[in-house]
Amino acid sequence: MREIFIQQSDEDIREIEDFPTYWASNLGRIISAFKSNQTGWIVLRHGLERSGHHCVSLRRDGRSYTRRVHDLVGRAFSDFSGSGDQWRHFPDSTKSNNRADNLVWGSYFENMWDRICDNGRREDWGIKSSGSKKNPFSLNMNLISGGRQEYIGLFPTMESAREERDRLCTLHGLIDRIAA
Repeated sequence: MREIFIQQSDEDIREIEDFPTYWASNLGRIISAFKSNQTGWIVLRHGLERSGHHCVSLRRDGRSYTRRVHDLVGRAFSDFSGSGDQWRHFPDSTKSNNRADNLVWGSYFENMWDRICDNGRREDWGIKSSGSKKNPFSLNMNLISGGRQEYIGLFPTMESAREERDRLCTLHGLIDRIAA
């Protein structure tokens, strides 16, 4: 059953660039404009990607295009001209919260840090079991935005791995990454 679009009092809609018969809502809804076979505007039903993001299928020139809802809403309502390459669900990390006020343009580095904090792993991020009896803790870190994760070394205790990680964070200006 199709949901007929009824604009809510706090809802703003804007046309989606490159898809002139579709509109994005600041509440995270994607709307299809009136077509000859419809009785009014409709809210598109979204699919779910394996990653947990909502997606919709848009048509243009007889072809179908799948797009992520947060990308459509973010591009319609937010500034994405600064540094970064993806949308972050922030402050609410729930991937189903596609409201414009919950989307922030940022980097992969920032997005991964959000995930670490949301999962309660701030204390031990970057530290894994190495399988070694002598040095059972391995430290791997991404020290620069856009860089790849680097192997730092093996450590005899969790505390020594944390100390080295925090020292490197201080050295590279990543003070906000130091475990509290």
